[in-house]
Amino acid sequence: MSTTGLATDRKKAKRRGASVVFIDETGFRLQPVNRRTWAPRGVTPIQRAWGTYDRLSIIGAVTLSPQRQRIGLPFRNLR
Repeated sequence: MSTTGLATDRKKAKRRGASVVFIDETGFRLQPVNRRTWAPRGVTPIQRAWGTYDRLSIIGAVTLSPQRQRIGLPFRNLR
C-alpha cells in the first residue's frame, strides 16, 4: 500500500467531516490441511476426515473519526 496520499486523504476527510475506513476480509478453514497417518507395510492407510468443510469468514475495519480523533475496530465473523 502506498502511503503518499494518506495524509492528504485524512485531511480531506476531516474537512468533509467523513471517517477514514480501512477494510480487510479473510477466511479460515476449520479443518487442518496437513494430516499424517500410519499403516503397516503393505496396507493402504485410511485417513478419516470430516464430511464437510467448515469455513469461517471474518471481515474487519479500522475507522478514524474526524470529530473525536478516535480509532474504532468493528468486526463481524460469519460461519
